[in-house]
Amino acid sequence: MRQGLHLGPRLQQKPIITLKIQQALKILQLPTLELQHELRQYLESNPLLEQEEDVELTEQTAVEEPSNDKQEEEVEAPDWSDFLNDRDSWESPRREREELERIEKTPVSTPTLHESLLNQVRLVTVDAEEGRIAEFIIGSIDENGRLTIEAEELAELLKLDAEKVKSVIGKIQNLEPPGVGARNLQECLMIQLRARGGEGKLPYRIVAETFDHLAKRRINEIARELHVSLENVQDALDVISHLDPHPGRDLAVADSPYIYPDLIVEKVDGDYEVFLNDRNVPRLRISSAYADILRGDKDRGDKTRTYVERKLSSARWVILAVERRRKTMVEVMKTIVDLQRDFFDKGISHFKPMVLQDVATIVGVHEATVARVTSHKYVQTPRGVFHLKYFFSSKIKTDAGSDASSKAVKARLQTLIDQEDKLHPLSDDKLGAILNDEGFQIRRRTVAKYRDQMGVLNARMRRRV
Repeated sequence: MRQGLHLGPRLQQKPIITLKIQQALKILQLPTLELQHELRQYLESNPLLEQEEDVELTEQTAVEEPSNDKQEEEVEAPDWSDFLNDRDSWESPRREREELERIEKTPVSTPTLHESLLNQVRLVTVDAEEGRIAEFIIGSIDENGRLTIEAEELAELLKLDAEKVKSVIGKIQNLEPPGVGARNLQECLMIQLRARGGEGKLPYRIVAETFDHLAKRRINEIARELHVSLENVQDALDVISHLDPHPGRDLAVADSPYIYPDLIVEKVDGDYEVFLNDRNVPRLRISSAYADILRGDKDRGDKTRTYVERKLSSARWVILAVERRRKTMVEVMKTIVDLQRDFFDKGISHFKPMVLQDVATIVGVHEATVARVTSHKYVQTPRGVFHLKYFFSSKIKTDAGSDASSKAVKARLQTLIDQEDKLHPLSDDKLGAILNDEGFQIRRRTVAKYRDQMGVLNARMRRRV
């Protein structure tokens, strides 16, 4: 009997994304200062939780596994790796989605730039993969609203197709405020003009086609190249002057006024040790007073017992989620230190290329877990304070057959530019030739891209007259 293609529905078992799982994912991603506030909210809303007052905490807290074996047996610790890559986490029922997207209270009343973008992007991403890409992109947007990573580099970090990444960047660039997610000033202005319906009009053409002249306010050259009158150019420049070159700043003021490191790396007896900087994070435990209700007090009504059981389950879950977060953060940072040991010992020129999957494989978690752990978190090290995403970079091939980090290449590029003859600065072609002579296999357009990311002008504009 001939078998045909069966197009009937298939039953597929998928993880159920409960509010508890969403809660665990949120706890995993929160930086330390926001976690403090979140846990105090839990303390206020759940009478089964209480704060340990008698535990002496140091600024650098070692991580231990939860000691309550019975608690471990009764409530399975949250394992978010099974859920991070499933679209249900982005398409949960309305009530759960609204809970997940709720902006937590902070000392200021307005959302931060990153919070605002995350809330908006959930309305335009269509699946879990786009959601993960969007989270990483938003985490790479600075306080000015500028994207600090190229699509190709991000695609290499996430091991995804570059076109998919570019598509998500395009969606983020359509969010508010206009101009956010641009990779340079020119793109920022073009995005704002497109948002106003100005694509193809003279202000847009000036930015798109004569940006170098615009930067120098060479009005005559602009008019000549675009074949328009000086009066029309002046009118167009007036439109451009009302655009915002830093579209993220108005929301960035809501961010913390200082960097609070979530982790600390110290060199002790020739080796590096990792600590959590969580001295002010509340230590939670189960309230013994309420727990007694479940130990055989028959005088309590069924409704009371049901209420306490529900709150007890929620309290245990929060405690375990926090412990898993602490353990995962330290393991991820230890792995980063191990993989980037040469950087910590010798400096930026010894930075190694590293992607999320490299760390995820060693730690034994999904790469999306690493992306969440490194989102909006900082580490204090002997070489300074860094965003955790700083340690990830794409690679450049070398003549020796090994790979060099793009950060190491940029560091060398900066050194060459700092040491150049200011009357005769090095062109991108010359910089590329020097780097290739030194063993880096790099093209001129890559040099230009890196230079632009570094905020360095081209050779003609660097020349000192």
